[in-house]
Amino acid sequence: MQVRGFAAGADVTRTSLAENEGRFGAILGRLSLALGTSATASSLARGSTTATVVHFTSVEGAAAIEASGALRAGSFVTPPGEVRGFGPAAVAALLSIRPGRGTMSATFTVPRSILTTPFNGPVASGGATQFQLLGSVPLGPGSFVPNPF
Repeated sequence: MQVRGFAAGADVTRTSLAENEGRFGAILGRLSLALGTSATASSLARGSTTATVVHFTSVEGAAAIEASGALRAGSFVTPPGEVRGFGPAAVAALLSIRPGRGTMSATFTVPRSILTTPFNGPVASGGATQFQLLGSVPLGPGSFVPNPF
């Protein structure tokens, strides 16, 4: 299913994750080899109806998300294997996010149907696989933890 979206002042087309399994599988495999990680984690295995993902943010962002009770639709997430073992600065570089936004993380499971290819592509400019949420995800107090590395 094609979904027309509007982002950053440009009309874009987003394709659901289910339609891109082959393309994502190839990208994830190449990234696994390049990064020495397990990007093809079982949570993203073909046939699975759910996926485990992680969202990174700053201390202030984590507090705001927890206070609101939900991570908003449109937020970016990544498979945990893409960033496992990396400290805040390395996470920020891999995910192409501002410094300080790799400080806190929340890991959670979502239906694969709410993951989509981001408007800027399936791979962040730092090299990590990325998705965008099509719907909000409940996240309450205690959902975010400091990045331990």
